[in-house]
Amino acid sequence: MKEEIKTLKDYLPDIERYFKEDCYCPNEVYSVDGFGYRLVYADTPAKLLDEGYCHNDKVLLFETMSEREHPILLNVWIEGNKVVETERYEVSQENIDNIKKYLHDNTHKFKLTEADDLAKSVKEVLSLSNGLVMID
Repeated sequence: MKEEIKTLKDYLPDIERYFKEDCYCPNEVYSVDGFGYRLVYADTPAKLLDEGYCHNDKVLLFETMSEREHPILLNVWIEGNKVVETERYEVSQENIDNIKKYLHDNTHKFKLTEADDLAKSVKEVLSLSNGLVMID
């Protein structure tokens, strides 16, 4: 029996509103460095990998399965039925295992598999300027 493919909005009816209204620019989901983003859409096919808590906030972990883009891991923070935050990560079994463990034990510390690449890219961006201003 073939597994039904669901989209992010099938799991999270509020995700479309979040992507449209709450993202810095519509559909932008940032990595942990706060610089690199990917465009993610409510109709992106996704597989729910786990759910847990991060400092009392409910968090769902997804792996996207889009044919247009490389898959990503996506954490989605939820308060009630409202999506309040998203963050993306590189798909690797190590990241999946560590994020799942963290969602069930917030004392678990780990290094994302892409951490070195993220640090290098941020260093390159900062080397191109004399300063950086971030406006929220």
